Amino acid sequence: MNKEDLPFYVASDILRQQNKAYKKVTAGDQDRLYVITGREGVGKSTFCMQLAYVVDPNLCLNNIVFTPKQFEDRIRNAKKFEAIIYDEGFSGLSSKGSISKQNKQLVRLLMECRQRNLFIFIVLPSFFLLEKYIAIFRSTALFNVLASKRNFKLRYYKVYNYQQKKLLYIKGKTMMDYSKPKISKSYRFYKKLPPGISDEGYRHKKLMSFRNNDGETTEESKHLKQRAVLSKLLKEKFDFNYVEQMKILESCGCGVADTVLSRSARYTPLKIQNT
Repeated sequence: MNKEDLPFYVASDILRQQNKAYKKVTAGDQDRLYVITGREGVGKSTFCMQLAYVVDPNLCLNNIVFTPKQFEDRIRNAKKFEAIIYDEGFSGLSSKGSISKQNKQLVRLLMECRQRNLFIFIVLPSFFLLEKYIAIFRSTALFNVLASKRNFKLRYYKVYNYQQKKLLYIKGKTMMDYSKPKISKSYRFYKKLPPGISDEGYRHKKLMSFRNNDGETTEESKHLKQRAVLSKLLKEKFDFNYVEQMKILESCGCGVADTVLSRSARYTPLKIQNT
């Protein structure tokens, strides 16, 4: 794909790499699996959709999934060379659940699906939450999305190739630290969705997926719900606003945007009674 054909900005280096990957997958009977990480609210899902659009301009909401069951269904039913995005991919592919039946099933699926020639994107908060086989061996590259400390609206990302991400996982996992190996070069991106995908449609599917969860119960989704309930309780019962909550979480090394807290709390079916 040419730069002129894109409805949003993609750095020249990254566009060139993705075009090479597309040729290798389509002509060389290969596939690609990319990992996109970043704290909540930095735009990693939007960036992932942009990256997927480069290799699959027909990308649609149907190929963006949020649960293990949806992910497995799309892998098995997708056409050759399609892009599939597994957003919130820690559900079913977490290193903490590596011995679970669900985790083993998805890892086996990723081992067997190479001949389907797909472009698979896994989005999750931290690279170190990912199952070891996928993080080190199965994935092609890692894109870590960040927000500027001075201006949260300024977004950029750093790229780790196959060898660099292996070193990162081995050296950084204990302290959840992205500093080694050092990646100096970074790339800008802007929050614009690909054609055919609306923010409203994306958010609705995500919400419905978490509410229904296809009958699946995971520790990760339970923890997200627990966080939302406690956040809403702090806000409505103790007048502890989301910005204050965000600052406390950041000081503990587990930062999350205040907009994420407010949005998740908004959909929490918790009724606070004043006493």
